[in-house]
Amino acid sequence: MADRVMTLSVVFIALTMLESIVVDRTDRVRPGFKLRADRMCRWVFPLAYGLSLLIIGLSAGLF
Repeated sequence: MADRVMTLSVVFIALTMLESIVVDRTDRVRPGFKLRADRMCRWVFPLAYGLSLLIIGLSAGLF
């Protein structure tokens, strides 16, 4: 289970970096996009991470 949590964490770190790059490049074409995307990701990433941890915990029989 620890391996799954570690892998999930690394994946979410990579997704966060990818999101940052995409938002930065897109903001050059669509001004104002960065602020909207960052506000959305403040909720989406933690919720997705938490749900993923819950799924890992459920599949391991912790809950």
